[in-house]
Amino acid sequence: MKRDDSKVRYSCLNIDKIKLMLIYNKGIALDISDLTDRDIDAMKKELKKINNDDNIFDREKIFTSRYYGNSLCIVPSNVCQLQCKYCYSSSGEINSNRYIEINAIKKCIDTVFENAKLYKKLSGTKLNFLFHGGGEPTENWPLFKNVVEYIMQKTTNTGTKVFLKIVTNGIMSEKKAQWISEVFNEIVVSIDGPHYINDKIRVFKNQSGSTNVSIASANIFASNAKLGIHSVVTSLSVGKAKEIIDFFRNSISNINFINFQRCRNTQDGRNEILSLDVTEYMDFINTALQYAPDLIRTSVADITLK
Repeated sequence: MKRDDSKVRYSCLNIDKIKLMLIYNKGIALDISDLTDRDIDAMKKELKKINNDDNIFDREKIFTSRYYGNSLCIVPSNVCQLQCKYCYSSSGEINSNRYIEINAIKKCIDTVFENAKLYKKLSGTKLNFLFHGGGEPTENWPLFKNVVEYIMQKTTNTGTKVFLKIVTNGIMSEKKAQWISEVFNEIVVSIDGPHYINDKIRVFKNQSGSTNVSIASANIFASNAKLGIHSVVTSLSVGKAKEIIDFFRNSISNINFINFQRCRNTQDGRNEILSLDVTEYMDFINTALQYAPDLIRTSVADITLK
């Protein structure tokens, strides 16, 4: 029988003291915590009558929907070793350089693992943890390692599977890069192309280039983990798509994908030098997709307002 998606489909979920009503095909979660049990029972009867389904509150239906929290993006700080010319925060200098308090991060991690108890019987479910930056997530190494080890310890204690991913500039020692390669499932390194491009954009605070260090880390990462390259397309990249792809292929072993992103105007970046228009970017992407279709990823949506 063909399912009638025109009917509104509901489920209810209790999390601690919060009661949620999940409305699947509307993409809505309603907090019904203030309703009495009598109110909720009456609502359930009406919903069952509308849907002609006595099992609309079945837990399997709840956890095959999108309303459980199984992913967490961790941004430990806005501090970075580099001063990339297009950086929207000028390497954190427009804000006070600071780190997230470790107990605040652990509380978020605990919440995600608590959620796992609700759906752990479903096969193939993993918790996803992404380390990202408005700086460099590994810059404060003790904080970063402490958080990762906390996740791994909870994984051991609960038997819950996790998927660890990080986006990094690769500015670190060989020893640290090796540790990350052995712990993380997917690693994305930010490099914008050959030395004559990357060393003009992604520079240390003394203005020296960072390419050699990032490439060395990328090769270590590739030895154990799935490796991706994140490359910002700037005015320096125009007309050089094939050359940039060849540089990555020749410099780094076992690349799984290259994600190209258009350089956009930012308040504190060097927009007059590095920005490019949509037409230039699309020409670049079209060339890249034709040259290496199995390797290239990109997003062409304009997310500036977001």
